[in-house]
Amino acid sequence: MRNLRELCLDGTALKELPSSIQHLQGLQYLDLENCKNLVNIPDNICNLRSLKTLIVSGCSKLNKLPENLGSLTHLQLLYAARLDSMSCQLPSLSDLRFLRILNLDRSNLVHGAIRSDISTLYSLEEVDLSYCNLAEGGIPSEICYLSSLQALYLKGNHFSSIPSGISQLLKLKILDLSHCEMLQQIPELPSSLQILDAHGCIRLESLSSPQSPLWSSLFKCFKSEIKELECRMASPSLFLQGFVYRGVNIVIPESSGIPEGTFHEGSHVTLKLPWNWYRDYNFLGFALWSAYSPLDNESKDGDGDEYPCTFKCVLNYHGFLTELPLKSRCTCYNDGGVSDQVWAMYCPKGAIARHRFLGNSSSLSASFQGYIHGRAAKVKKCAVHLLYRQGSSALLEKRALMMLFKRQEKYKIFKCHL
Repeated sequence: MRNLRELCLDGTALKELPSSIQHLQGLQYLDLENCKNLVNIPDNICNLRSLKTLIVSGCSKLNKLPENLGSLTHLQLLYAARLDSMSCQLPSLSDLRFLRILNLDRSNLVHGAIRSDISTLYSLEEVDLSYCNLAEGGIPSEICYLSSLQALYLKGNHFSSIPSGISQLLKLKILDLSHCEMLQQIPELPSSLQILDAHGCIRLESLSSPQSPLWSSLFKCFKSEIKELECRMASPSLFLQGFVYRGVNIVIPESSGIPEGTFHEGSHVTLKLPWNWYRDYNFLGFALWSAYSPLDNESKDGDGDEYPCTFKCVLNYHGFLTELPLKSRCTCYNDGGVSDQVWAMYCPKGAIARHRFLGNSSSLSASFQGYIHGRAAKVKKCAVHLLYRQGSSALLEKRALMMLFKRQEKYKIFKCHL
């Protein structure tokens, strides 16, 4: 037994772990998920120095983790979701230097449960603090020092703002703030971000102004995506290695403010492209917009779907299709979805420019679709706009987006300083 590497006790009626578990010195994987009667984990579990994965999610009577959890110095994955018997206190995690995933989804954390020493977890790639009862100040500013962080899930909490230093997370690709109903503003974002989900944020500041920090941040993300795509296209071997371009995406409530008079009714739009658009250095790409209404009634089919909602845009250039999807795991879509929301996406011209020698089309059409458990959602209106750089890159920080909403009717142009 000393050489046992995996122990799966998930779903059992276990009330407590025997103290003899400390003798399993070779144990690397311990699964206690949904042990509904488990009330305590002995401190000597922390003698399992080889343990890499610990799962205690769904242990509804468990209200704390071992105080010396930091002794598990080789731990890489910690799943402690749905610990809701009472307010849950976390021990110090500062010594878990190899921890890559921390999942506390739907655990009822006490105020101050997320400590400032989280900054020492420099290997963290994914943190899920969704529905953790976090109020204003519940997210320490030190979270901005997690240099390896790629995904941060904060949905369903009660704060009105998040730390402004989040722009320092230079590897962050996903930021989920959906259903944070008290959230009023979103600070500057890191240029690496690809997905920002803020649907259900009913108090979010108006975003109709081109001076909004959010739009400025998103165009910085767009610029970063352009550079990455250009690097891939310059190296055919990299470009052909299963690369699927997904754009820079944002989902927000329609009530937060969308540029007036720029939408077409329905789910399809066609626009004329300028002559030699793919050779124009100042032409950056496309801004794609679509507004959706929730289903009239809840969908009971597919309640177990991993991704209950899918948004999709299909670009058609001379018969060559480029599909741009965005999938959501949000359970609100099980009830048809929240109030009207907008999906905006920024797509570099390089995503379709590889087809430019295969046809002479002067137009681009876009078709928007939304599916909730396989049922088509209503696309109320949509738009495609051309994005141009204007002026030098030195003006980016000072005057980003000042011309964003200066629409030119012929080509539906947005100008921005990049």
